[in-house]
Amino acid sequence: DILLIQGGNSIDQYYTSICAQELLEVFKDDSLHEYYPDVVDAFVEVLAKPKMWILSLFDAFCARLLTVIEESETEQELSIFLKAYTKLVSSSTHNTSPFLDRTFNIIRERFSESLCNDFLDLIIALLESIKDGLSPYASEIICLLMDTLSANHTSDADVCKRVLKAFGLIGLFAFDLLYLVVPKICDIIGSNQTLDEVREMSFQTLQILVKYEEIMACMGVLIRALTQGFSSDHAPTRNESMNLLYV
Repeated sequence: DILLIQGGNSIDQYYTSICAQELLEVFKDDSLHEYYPDVVDAFVEVLAKPKMWILSLFDAFCARLLTVIEESETEQELSIFLKAYTKLVSSSTHNTSPFLDRTFNIIRERFSESLCNDFLDLIIALLESIKDGLSPYASEIICLLMDTLSANHTSDADVCKRVLKAFGLIGLFAFDLLYLVVPKICDIIGSNQTLDEVREMSFQTLQILVKYEEIMACMGVLIRALTQGFSSDHAPTRNESMNLLYV
């Protein structure tokens, strides 16, 4: 009755809270595991852009979801829950920041070639949502991205597209680590085995990174990469290398 008197916002809060509490009860019941994917999808929708009054339920759901991810026994199941967690991170701004340690423990322990895109999408969502809150993890993220780029630049443009997007985002705050990132991207450009599309995207990423910070220390490798771009038989790559000159 009090909620009815207070108006529509309180009514919405009441029903949202009841819905979230019921979903959480199902999500905590191990005997209902087969329904978890549907429950998680519903929960992510309910908790999109959470307000202060529902943060306790948001935290309880995040904690439970991470437990389910940690205990996932198959890659198919892990992929389903990683995608849901990524969507939650993207829709909740910085509210998943209390769970960064657990999140990166999962990335360290479960990252694999077959789930590479799922984990990269999660890293991108974290970079876009939490931004410089990821500073303590920046060097670890960069090392993972560099290894992934090295392993895929000759064979998988989709993976490389995600890696390069993440490099562009991490440059927003990890200025002191660009001395690692820029030479790595230039090495990929200089490799004869690199896919044309990956080389083109690499120049696009350099156009972003050179705006963030003075990178005179990397000028030698940049000039070498530009020379490679200017002589490329791939027209889009030549165009992007020219664009880098005018940033």
